[in-house]
Amino acid sequence: MSEINNAYINALLADATYALDDKVTDELTGIKLEALLNERMAPTIAQYIGDNFTMVTHIDKGEYIESGFDATVWRDVSGKTYVSMTGSEGIADFISADIDLSIGGIAKRQVRDMVNWWLKNTTPEGENAAQLGLEFGQYTSSSPVQGTGLLSNVDNVTVNGHSLGGHLATAFTRIFGEKWPVDHAYTYNSAGYTLASGTFFTQIENILGSDVGLGRYPSENEQTNFFAQNGINVTTRISRGQPA
Repeated sequence: MSEINNAYINALLADATYALDDKVTDELTGIKLEALLNERMAPTIAQYIGDNFTMVTHIDKGEYIESGFDATVWRDVSGKTYVSMTGSEGIADFISADIDLSIGGIAKRQVRDMVNWWLKNTTPEGENAAQLGLEFGQYTSSSPVQGTGLLSNVDNVTVNGHSLGGHLATAFTRIFGEKWPVDHAYTYNSAGYTLASGTFFTQIENILGSDVGLGRYPSENEQTNFFAQNGINVTTRISRGQPA
């Protein structure tokens, strides 16, 4: 598959995850998946995704009490796994995540929820899954939860995301890229990182252990960032550690 085709497929999946909500069921594919995507995407695109992908699982955190973190795991017909993160949608995203990005250089609550979601679902059923806490703006170790085993057979992934979702895709690659190798990360109009971001990644790495993450931002060979050329965007930026 060509690089431009890979970038296009990942852009489609990053967009498709916006069409899903907390009512969708796991292992959704075919006509049922196509029908959901038709509400957002062109019919031919919705059909293509329905024919070639299974929506393995989706998380949709509440917008008012919770962080607003949304993500989807996809599996294509060859068995390849993709993880898509959504960008800013609801009040929680704009008030909490975007303020965190502006001040601290990292969407703290959404990164916490991303880490906890991934660890819970990749841990075999019945085993303890490590979890992150967030106290006074700092990452801490929280009480473990029981793993679901839903994604325990996943060895490597391709990650994508738009805007805030691109910010999370980069974080995912840094935090998990050693234990779950990322074939490539694709981000679209992504929010970047600042000097302050590194402190929070170090906190996470110290909690999870050095054998889980890369301990660095993904390189230009590991991540491709796509930015719109025209218009004003106060979120999108090329920042420290992010390849252009």
